[in-house]
Amino acid sequence: MNYLENLNKYSLFNSLSNDQIEKFHPLIEIVEFKSNEIIIQEGEIGDFMFLLLKGEVEITKIMTLSLDKSAIDRREKSFTRLSEKDNPFIGEMNLVQKNKKRSATVKASSDCLIGKIYNNDLIKLFNNNQEIGYKVMNNIAKKIAENLRITNKNILKLTTALSLVLEE
Repeated sequence: MNYLENLNKYSLFNSLSNDQIEKFHPLIEIVEFKSNEIIIQEGEIGDFMFLLLKGEVEITKIMTLSLDKSAIDRREKSFTRLSEKDNPFIGEMNLVQKNKKRSATVKASSDCLIGKIYNNDLIKLFNNNQEIGYKVMNNIAKKIAENLRITNKNILKLTTALSLVLEE
């Protein structure tokens, strides 16, 4: 099966023509991950983003809590599960902010195929075709903005719940 024939379903490629999308084919490395394997590790420096082509992933974040001077609780909190049906692209923040640590862990919940795209390859493509670069970066900005809106709602819910508990 050619997993790259339906790239137009991914919001990363919104408003790109089929000819423009084809320019990504040589840049995408298809990599297999078995269930429970880590695809992206929170805290590592990222140099790629990926498309989930097949399978399901779970995104988690370490919830650091200082219990006392000698112990730190580093439990992970699951934030979301995504499947190939969602057509997600993941890891885009490291394209926008080079050499920053990953903000979450992405683990394969089932056997997965991903389409790995290295940031350096994307930058070269964008430099050679500014229209593609503009459109893709606009799509990434929309995703980051939507994620920020969701985070803001969640913070408001959390602070409201915390203030209600503290009032009692």
